[in-house]
Amino acid sequence: MHSVLLSFLNALPFLLSILTTLPILTTPAQAAFTAPISRNGDYIEPNAEGTFCYYPKALDPTSIDIACLGDPKGDFARVMEVHLNETTTINYFSASLERLGGPEWPVALGEGRKIYLCVSGRAGDYTYQTMCTTVGRDNSLGNGGPSPYCKREVGQRRVTDGCYIPNQPVPSFVAATSTRRPAIVTVTREVEGEDGRTSLVTSLSRSGALPGASQSSQTVEDGGSAITSHLNKLAILISKLSERHTSTYVPDNTL
Repeated sequence: MHSVLLSFLNALPFLLSILTTLPILTTPAQAAFTAPISRNGDYIEPNAEGTFCYYPKALDPTSIDIACLGDPKGDFARVMEVHLNETTTINYFSASLERLGGPEWPVALGEGRKIYLCVSGRAGDYTYQTMCTTVGRDNSLGNGGPSPYCKREVGQRRVTDGCYIPNQPVPSFVAATSTRRPAIVTVTREVEGEDGRTSLVTSLSRSGALPGASQSSQTVEDGGSAITSHLNKLAILISKLSERHTSTYVPDNTL
């Protein structure tokens, strides 16, 4: 009896070490997200810093809800509001809306309980989007097949994981326009007056005028017209002066 008790005491440290490692052995080894995944054009993949982030596709009105209402989308109304008040962009929640963790939280296979997944991000068209669904495994944006979800055009108020910057306006773009202007061509032509005299008239014109000119371009055109008018007047003046010098000479026979 004494020897049996002694053997048990000697083996006790080994048994205790087994008991203390059991929770570790029963915990899933992989994290919630270990590889890029996609669903309906939306993606979850790591950013440059290695943080898994949600990248929604450009805004599609057919997949966006103003509010999560009705069956089955109404199931995600409350959990989405909870998620929008979190500061991490990927969150898991229990059926009681308790936050279970972020993208690193492992989903135990066969756990048999309801698990919500909510994600927020900014699309390439600068729209903020948030989507909630239910999952039953890691690396998933839904339970497979046409699993229910709700997506809204909304972002979180504050973000700390670096996946996107909230509350940013859509950038305003200035359309690039060509600064090349058509060449100014000087045209000089002979004009015969009613008295049979010929005079030179100079005018300006533009070759290859650009269609759809802007208001600033129109200002340049108006300036060109003014120059043309002045040149025409100058040409008429030159013509009159020329007439005086080329008039018929009548000799004076009184000498």
